[in-house]
Amino acid sequence: MKRIMFLVSLIALILLPGTTLFSQSQEQAASPKESEVKLKEISYIQGFRENQLSGIGVVTGLAGKGDSQSSAMMRKFLANIVSNYTDQVSEQDVRSKNSAVVLLTADIPAYVQPGERVSIQISSLGDAKSLSGGVLLQSPLQGADGIVYAAAQGVIPASEESINNTVALLPGGAIIEKAVNSRIMEDNRVTIILKEPDYTAAAKISEIIESETGFEISFADASRIGVMVPEEYQTRSVAFIAMLENLNVPALFADKVVINPRTGVVVMGQDVRIGKVAVSYKGLKISVGMDGGFTDKESESFLIEDRPSVEQFVDLLREIGVDTKGLIEILQAVDHAGALFGKLEVM
Repeated sequence: MKRIMFLVSLIALILLPGTTLFSQSQEQAASPKESEVKLKEISYIQGFRENQLSGIGVVTGLAGKGDSQSSAMMRKFLANIVSNYTDQVSEQDVRSKNSAVVLLTADIPAYVQPGERVSIQISSLGDAKSLSGGVLLQSPLQGADGIVYAAAQGVIPASEESINNTVALLPGGAIIEKAVNSRIMEDNRVTIILKEPDYTAAAKISEIIESETGFEISFADASRIGVMVPEEYQTRSVAFIAMLENLNVPALFADKVVINPRTGVVVMGQDVRIGKVAVSYKGLKISVGMDGGFTDKESESFLIEDRPSVEQFVDLLREIGVDTKGLIEILQAVDHAGALFGKLEVM
């Protein structure tokens, strides 16, 4: 039988029903290792990060869709709130179904200042049927240290009944009351954290920092690079960090394949390749770089002679009719066989 090379040309990065998403374009594929990015695009400064806040609150005005009258937690909260404004009210006097006890959470950026607003997530803690259109009463938000950093209050946007209405987002629903202190300089050193730990990337970035700025590297590992702050920048940390963040460094793309079995999305690093392997799936036989392999559509046998990229391998599977579920199963099996030259992550 005649041997042929059965590979499919790329399809302009369209998300097809099925569905496969390519992480790099054809133009990038020509030289993915040669492009450059700013250091700040692939890293962040230690200490310069978001902080999490949480709190407990009460949503009112739910028109009978709140927590049931049997909720002891709801009765206690309402009794305490009403008692702050009028005579003492006992828990037994509370018989409302118009309110719900909720959990409040928020992520606040580094260096946020008092008076700024942040969005909050609201979720029911009791048996309320809906929070849609309710009013969140003023509630404190605390950090992990127990200190109150923000106060939340506002009207929850009304939503369709067909979606989960016991969870809601309140845009700008919290006002910052206290700034969160962030320490970015310690022992006259700033630490750069790589978003994707990689020894090769850390070594290359360290070399660029020393050659381009003359700053001393105090230590480096796969995820962190410590840079000593020169004496002339001791009182100019902003200029020092800005200089580091704007350095051009190689865009060392991660050799990774990420798949989501629930949605069928497959995201592939451009340089991830498939080694020698033979795949058999529901009558299909696919040989990658294997001696004795051949391509014959009638017998559903296919040969890829060279070491293909995952992108090319997926193209072939799509072309011969493998569905998304089968595609994901094959990629997982190839990885377990040690023939996927990269890291496979399942979401």
